[in-house]
Amino acid sequence: MFKLNKKKLKGNTKLDLSKIDSYLAFRMKNCDDIVVKKIRIFNKNIAHPIVYRRVLKKYNKLMFNVSMVLNYEMSYQSLMLSLNMIESFKREIKNKYRNFLKKDEIHEMSNTLKQIKKQLTLQLRG
Repeated sequence: MFKLNKKKLKGNTKLDLSKIDSYLAFRMKNCDDIVVKKIRIFNKNIAHPIVYRRVLKKYNKLMFNVSMVLNYEMSYQSLMLSLNMIESFKREIKNKYRNFLKKDEIHEMSNTLKQIKKQLTLQLRG
């Protein structure tokens, strides 16, 4: 295990990639107290809660925006914008985060997004 502290590391520390089984990595953002250039997490079990929190935050934000569009009668442009946001979220999950999330979590999100997409298309037609 490695311990993070606020002291600056001297010299280059290199990681031997031949000892690591999978090369899938997830980059973290900077924290408030510690300035971190890059952290790559190679273990999926460690990366899962971090990725899930990030995806859940984006998902909740998307659901809030779409629920605002569904609850209030909005224009054609706002309905199309919410449909585009749903599609871009699906693409982002598929391309970036699929390897780090569980299938049940992805399936649950996709089912709710499909239902909301049907409601939006019905509002567009009617």
